[in-house]
Amino acid sequence: MCIRDSTSSWESTEEPAFVVRTAKISGDVTIASGAIVHPHCTIDGTGGPIVIGAGSIIEELACIINDVAGSAPLQIGAHCLLEVGARVGCGAVIGAGCHLEPRCVVGARATLGDGCIVGATVELPEETTLAPSTIAFFLSSAKGHKTRALPPGDAAGQ
Repeated sequence: MCIRDSTSSWESTEEPAFVVRTAKISGDVTIASGAIVHPHCTIDGTGGPIVIGAGSIIEELACIINDVAGSAPLQIGAHCLLEVGARVGCGAVIGAGCHLEPRCVVGARATLGDGCIVGATVELPEETTLAPSTIAFFLSSAKGHKTRALPPGDAAGQ
C-alpha cells in the first residue's frame, strides 16, 4: 500500500501502487497495492481522506476531489476503472469493480454499489445511490437528452 500525506512523502507497506510523477496528489490519500494512477490525474484529499482500492486504475485527467473541510472519506473500491476525464465528488463511495467511463461525473456523497457502470458523459447528481450492478447511461432522442439507470434484471431499460 502506498500512503501519501500532506507532506508529500510516500511509504510502501507491501506491493506498491504505480503512480506516475505527473499525477497531482495532495492531502490525505491512500492508494492500495497494485493500483495504477496515470499522468495528469488530480487526487485532492485536502478536505477529507481518499482511499483508492487495490488494483484500481485511474486514467489520464481523472479528478477525484475531496476538498471540502470535514468531508466524509471518499472511497473507491478494489478493481475499479476510472477512464479519461472521469470526476468523483466529495464523500462519494464507489463500490468494488465499478467502471466509470470517459468524462462521467459522480456527484458529492453519491454511493455506487459493487459492479456499477457509469456511461460516458453521464452526470450523476449529488447523493445519488445506485444498487449493485446498475448501469447508468445517457439517452439522446428527438425528445431531448436524459440519464437513465438500468438496475440488474431490467433488460428492457424502460
